[in-house]
Amino acid sequence: MDQAFKFEKYKYISSVYPYNSLLARIVMGNLNVQTKDVSENGFTAQPGIWDGELERDSFGIYELDCNKKAALISLVEHCKANDIQLYMVYSPSYKKYLNVSPSHKYIEEICKRENIEFISFRNSASYMDNELFHDPDHLNDIGAAIFSKDLSHILKEKIILKNKY
Repeated sequence: MDQAFKFEKYKYISSVYPYNSLLARIVMGNLNVQTKDVSENGFTAQPGIWDGELERDSFGIYELDCNKKAALISLVEHCKANDIQLYMVYSPSYKKYLNVSPSHKYIEEICKRENIEFISFRNSASYMDNELFHDPDHLNDIGAAIFSKDLSHILKEKIILKNKY
């Protein structure tokens, strides 16, 4: 397996891969430790406010996981075959990126080649507020609500515009 990170193959083998971001919550639940878990339709709110500085970040060069690339292509093909309008979204983070990641570049290339709308909140001035983030990479519950509303508004406008013509 050709993965970008050395532990990816173990995540695939363990069948935990789809739940890796929830692993701590799953363990806590199995131990009957009370947590303040607010889940709705697959979303678990991240409470708290990030009190760190705005990070400046840059991506190194890494090889993309061929399994993830194949999964993206499969998704695109499935949507096209079933006449499903697909939008790709890059969510905000509390970082000022100095360059573009190989993953981001790859997704942009696929979107351009396949005529898929790519909606990016990367380096969005609207989200350069630490009070919207749980940590630099994850919105908190307040930020997630704002992001959901913003994205919903954008998608509604695009769908209405598409249906007009």
